[in-house]
Amino acid sequence: MVVSSLEFTCVQVASKRFESLSFRAVKLVGREVVAQVRPTDRTGLFVPVSFYINGKFEPGAVVTLEDRAIFAWVTGNIRIKNFEAVVPYNSVTAVKDSETEPTRTAPALPLITVTADNQWLLRIETTEASPKIPFLLGGVLTGASTFD
Repeated sequence: MVVSSLEFTCVQVASKRFESLSFRAVKLVGREVVAQVRPTDRTGLFVPVSFYINGKFEPGAVVTLEDRAIFAWVTGNIRIKNFEAVVPYNSVTAVKDSETEPTRTAPALPLITVTADNQWLLRIETTEASPKIPFLLGGVLTGASTFD
């Protein structure tokens, strides 16, 4: 199911950079995501993102399922720690799109703020995906889009 979600999202975005980031995210958080997937879950989105945790962006991924999303991320460089959170869609009260400020060396990147039981700030790590991913991910998290 996770592989199907990854393939589906990569086809939708059609970007080599996005594909590369997706495979990296699977290596980092795949085990945590798979542990939260049930046999009856259906394909959704797999989106490599960075989560703003304790004052900095940490790599991870969001996987959308039928009734919930799995947020998974890692912290540390030497002593890597993995984390995950399950966010039921019925707990999501707001999803807001924005973007980072561009710098001389980096373009503006899409940001998504998800307000649920906690507030989450997600950064999409590629500008190539920016028109599609915030729209798709926001729609699924708020229940406006489904994969039926």
